[in-house]
Amino acid sequence: MDLQTWIANNPVASEMLWKGSAENQLKFMRDTIGELLWEVKENPEVKVISTHRSKSISLPVYQFTMNGIIFILRDNFYNWKVSVVSQQDINVDFGKLFDPSIEIHSCYCEGFPEEFVFGSYNKSKKMFTIDLRDQYQVYLFVWLVRQFITRG
Repeated sequence: MDLQTWIANNPVASEMLWKGSAENQLKFMRDTIGELLWEVKENPEVKVISTHRSKSISLPVYQFTMNGIIFILRDNFYNWKVSVVSQQDINVDFGKLFDPSIEIHSCYCEGFPEEFVFGSYNKSKKMFTIDLRDQYQVYLFVWLVRQFITRG
């Protein structure tokens, strides 16, 4: 399902303490990440492929594709988990954005289909799962991958 349809069908109840954070997350994925996709002339559709719950709020697991690279993401208000599936190695200097040696167990990827939880970036630069702290890091990660794509 496309993200905008999911948002319309799943309003966050007004009594939820984390309502503002949930709505900010949804807008970030729809508007900010969606804009990055437009800039590489992609179909800017961010899809919802699954859901999970945090703070008693139903939240999406997002998926989008950029130049054939699939991104799966979720935010639980504490951190973001991101999986990447690519046909080619993604050779990017991510600096200290994430620890490339960390293996993330599937139990920490709430809502992810099991087949989209991978090993570390060090193990495979084509299929990996990472942990990011916040939206700023997610944006930077996607932006760096986009730069890699457009240079190639």
